[in-house]
Amino acid sequence: WEYLIRPAPKQQVTVFTGVPTIYAKLIQEYDAKYGSCSQTREIIRQQCSQKLRLMMCGSAALPESIYRRWYQISGYNLLERYGMTECGMALSNPLYGERIPGLT
Repeated sequence: WEYLIRPAPKQQVTVFTGVPTIYAKLIQEYDAKYGSCSQTREIIRQQCSQKLRLMMCGSAALPESIYRRWYQISGYNLLERYGMTECGMALSNPLYGERIPGLT
């Protein structure tokens, strides 16, 4: 959070990706540090919209409560993605028909 509210650094982060646990911890820290300061909350929301073009979450199911709270904080709907591990299981066997032995 401190990175987002300080003056523009030389190099900016434009994409942020994490697992649900990371977003949960960021929300926890946000609520503890900035929950009572409306001015700082507005600065964080502005910085997210100005600096970040994409926020993604993957590797595990994203709880709806985290999805909704993250939107309240940042103004972004998190993009949920499959990674290489998840794609293999989803795509290795046909949806209909018999399983192919030897594939996950």
